[in-house]
Amino acid sequence: MYNIRYFILCFISILLLSIPSVFGVTSLGLKPPIQHLTYGQDSLEDLSFTVLPVGDDWVKVFSLSDLKEGIVVLKNVENVDSFHLQGQTKVIFDLNITENDLVPGEHKIKIYAAQTDPPTDPDGNPFQRPPGIRARAAVAHVVKLFIPHEGKFLKLEFLEITPTKVKGKTYFRFRLSNVGKEKISDLIVNIDIFNKDNVKVGRANTPAVDLKPLESQEAFTEWDVGDNGVGQYKAVATAVIGDDTRVVEKNFLIGDILIEINDVSFNTTNNVGKINVGVGSQWNEPITDIYVTTLISVGGSAVADVRSENFNLQPWETKDISLFFEKANLAYGLYDAEVSVHYAGKTTTKQVQFYNTKEAIIEKPLSGYTTTNFLLAMIVLLLVFVITMSTLYLKELRKK
Repeated sequence: MYNIRYFILCFISILLLSIPSVFGVTSLGLKPPIQHLTYGQDSLEDLSFTVLPVGDDWVKVFSLSDLKEGIVVLKNVENVDSFHLQGQTKVIFDLNITENDLVPGEHKIKIYAAQTDPPTDPDGNPFQRPPGIRARAAVAHVVKLFIPHEGKFLKLEFLEITPTKVKGKTYFRFRLSNVGKEKISDLIVNIDIFNKDNVKVGRANTPAVDLKPLESQEAFTEWDVGDNGVGQYKAVATAVIGDDTRVVEKNFLIGDILIEINDVSFNTTNNVGKINVGVGSQWNEPITDIYVTTLISVGGSAVADVRSENFNLQPWETKDISLFFEKANLAYGLYDAEVSVHYAGKTTTKQVQFYNTKEAIIEKPLSGYTTTNFLLAMIVLLLVFVITMSTLYLKELRKK
């Protein structure tokens, strides 16, 4: 037994020791990973980043850009195909951009440092790659370069709408950025509010602001909810600058301390009746210490009363709650069930009916008798009456 364990340990040790020589995985780091520059505002000369090798290493340095080729001018890298790193090494570069290269907007310039083979081995001979698979690491420094637009150019961002309740207030927050070269004056954001049926129910606007070139400000305004009910709404914000229009939108909820009973269903497991109650919060904050009760009665007399454990609901959360009762304690027949959810001193109730049969508990379908059905029945009866009278009249004419 000892020899077998010794053999297994030796085999695992040899395998672990052989992995680095087979795969040759080495690491490479870089800092900072990204920098942000604005053309005409920040210097594009003597920029830098630092490559972080493990010991000495050799890398190939190259760049990619959506503006043009040759945009990166390396200042301290003599050989871009084989740059020797002796510990942490700073790479210094310029960005070569002329007026003819300018394209308004944000651009990414990526400068890569990818591991490569050293030119010689430790004895000064041409380097020979060892056999097997050898992984190489590569890192990239990203320059995000923003080139301003000519004239006035607005970037409109919808940052936030605060949760609110019926008869409360909601607050809108925006970021307004002038990414052009000219000043924007008396800028106003108009907000139209629509309900779930896309009907406009309100309007608000921000105070007027002025934006210097390349300046950003946050703008705020509020809206009185009034009598608009619980549910989902949409705010559509519009800002006009000359002939240009910016439109952004965001959904928000108007809530109330209300828990709705979405559905009630019944089933049976091992002669135990199960009541499934789906509940949903219509409030913008957590509601705690909630419980559900079901009062089962027949002919107005209560025969069973069951209660769930206490639970909590997060804002606008839905949850299925189960209650149980002894099916065998109820005679076969039709029963009324008053399902109630209790929370924050309030109660929401729903009335349902079910049949207790020998095999199962079956929910009684809702009555199909409605005003629409009544009208349809009356129309059918009227048609039958007209057809009958017409037939009798034709028979009388034939007799004459």
